[in-house]
Amino acid sequence: MQAAQGILGILAILGFAWMVSEDRRAFPWRTVIAGMLLQVLIAAVLQVTRQQRKTVAWIVGHGEGDPTSNDRQRGFATARAFLENEYYEVVPISLLAHCTDTRIVSSVMRARSFLADTRP
Repeated sequence: MQAAQGILGILAILGFAWMVSEDRRAFPWRTVIAGMLLQVLIAAVLQVTRQQRKTVAWIVGHGEGDPTSNDRQRGFATARAFLENEYYEVVPISLLAHCTDTRIVSSVMRARSFLADTRP
């Protein structure tokens, strides 16, 4: 579904560019298509040549949101799915446990909102 939506968006942008061009018959279709194919080729090469998945540590167990829950208030399953689609591995960690995983490139922690405490 996302691929179809992306393709539809690209076609809409190309259609708009064609519509607002001064000379529609002289629209550089070859250049546009060659540029798009070059982008696809570069993306494919980058996807194939990645050596390993990067690991993101999701801090859990201290009131933070759960990366596997679909709950609207506390769940972050959508964020986890997005990261995994971008070729990241999401691993839960606890700050109380000693973490020596050298694969971790970043960590995610949900900050609590303090606006409710400051309002009269």
